[in-house]
Amino acid sequence: MRSYIQGDLSAGQFANKLLQIEDGKVPADPSTCLIIMPCGQIVKSPDELLSKMYPNIQQNFKDQDWLSNRAILASRNDMVEKLNVTIQKQLPG
Repeated sequence: MRSYIQGDLSAGQFANKLLQIEDGKVPADPSTCLIIMPCGQIVKSPDELLSKMYPNIQQNFKDQDWLSNRAILASRNDMVEKLNVTIQKQLPG
């Protein structure tokens, strides 16, 4: 809806792709549980994904604007949990 209101066609295409993922119409790689979307960067591993999405997280994790511009979508909750744990281990404290 937000992409429709703002008139951003690429955001609308991205939103449609997300709906296809939710409907199970886009298969995930069985070995990594990742879905490669042509609208983003292609990575070869979860570690590479995290390094591209959250570069220098140790210095930037307190910056709400920096964090709010990043998101990783996963097809399954267990993959989200693994990614969250990996990110949290990189944070100080």
